[in-house]
Amino acid sequence: MKNISNDKGPRKSGVHHGIWAKLTLLLIAFAPLISCEDFVEVDLPKSQLTGAAVFEDRATATAALMDIYAQLRDDGLLTGGSSGMGNLMGLYADELDFYGDPTQPQALFHNHGILPSDATVASYWATSYNLIYATNAFLEGVRNSEGISEQDGQTFEGEGLFIRALLHYQLSTLFGEIPYIRTSDHRANAKVTRMALSELSTALMEDLEMAKELLMEEPSLERTRPNRDAVRILMARIHLETGTWERIVSEMDALLDKSATYIWEGDLSRVFQRAATGTIWQFKPRNEGNNTLEAGTFIFTVGPPPASALSPYFLESFTPDDLRQAHWTGTVDQGNDSWSHPNKYKYNVDTGISLEFSILMRLAEAYLMRAEALAQLGNLEGALSDLNRIRQRAGLSNLDSLDKDSLLEAIWEQRRLELFTEFGLRWNDLRRTGRAAETLGPIKPGWKDTDIRLPIPEAELIINPDLGEQNPGY
Repeated sequence: MKNISNDKGPRKSGVHHGIWAKLTLLLIAFAPLISCEDFVEVDLPKSQLTGAAVFEDRATATAALMDIYAQLRDDGLLTGGSSGMGNLMGLYADELDFYGDPTQPQALFHNHGILPSDATVASYWATSYNLIYATNAFLEGVRNSEGISEQDGQTFEGEGLFIRALLHYQLSTLFGEIPYIRTSDHRANAKVTRMALSELSTALMEDLEMAKELLMEEPSLERTRPNRDAVRILMARIHLETGTWERIVSEMDALLDKSATYIWEGDLSRVFQRAATGTIWQFKPRNEGNNTLEAGTFIFTVGPPPASALSPYFLESFTPDDLRQAHWTGTVDQGNDSWSHPNKYKYNVDTGISLEFSILMRLAEAYLMRAEALAQLGNLEGALSDLNRIRQRAGLSNLDSLDKDSLLEAIWEQRRLELFTEFGLRWNDLRRTGRAAETLGPIKPGWKDTDIRLPIPEAELIINPDLGEQNPGY
């Protein structure tokens, strides 16, 4: 599939040192799939191993891509583990309280005591840019390969562009202005700088428009690899940030019109199952029989909670007739005390056959994003229709005859109750709608208005002064 776009961009920021080691290990692991002659012909120093050396056929390219997905699932921003955004940004916002050791990183997120030297923040930055660097190496290897078919090459490239955009977007929701890395070339990445958010949005959209062109329309088997609809969801999330309402409606119309592909699940108990019909993209567990990292992070059976639990402030938002509290939260009683945990995923043990995958994108979010965009555009009837679909499944009565501001408040409230502890979506909503200070100030003694952004890791600013000044407040 030799050819392709000239991706040019800033350098990796001093955090990608380990990626060549990962690619070297990948070569070793899949050596039986490649002839000895291939290795003799390459003869590259280990420190300069190129992506093209890995991706001479479909099997090795697929293996490299699966390794990237595994890292996304197991570590960094999108993991369902305790270090992921679902947990940490749930603590940072108003979804979760922390009951564990007050010196733990989770406590610092909950209490807004994060410093530029914080190891978890540094890990978010480093892990994400390592994966971006791996993705760029993957893209370059695919583009320069002569052993991958055109169709496979297009799919690989589309997935790589999607992953690259997703990681940059997630980083921007935490840190604000960030470097946008388009290459694995050390020389081109000599002095990285941070990109203004308006420029970043443009760069993200360029990647995503190309990804949408290259990817398949239909979902993959078990929906574990992104298709065009996953791209549309990410585009809509970015358009929420920029207020490009017409584009959200256009992208979500294209997705929601596919009623034979994505079937609205009326039973709340089935929404987070492995074969849920409203799933757009999900992570498969490491081994068959494993289930989600989220279940292991959130479920506890005796009190007090060992770490995170749903905050009473959040739980009070459920009305008595809201079925989501019964289906998606679990309660532990001990004496006169009671605590609740997220229970969207039910299985924190092996089950022989995996029953749940970690869902990153699902149909309900598409309806809620379109509802918000329609309300902003003045189509209150259309917005109410989408909103009431969410409410009906939760056992709530339909709303009608709301003015625009009241309707937007109702949509944001349903986003809060529907999407809780899902990859920091609640934090994103508070931040992008300008409601973070008014919401968190009264309930978080450590809150400062500058907490709207996390600090740039101190070590990164020392390594590369071209990153500019620290975020305000740190």
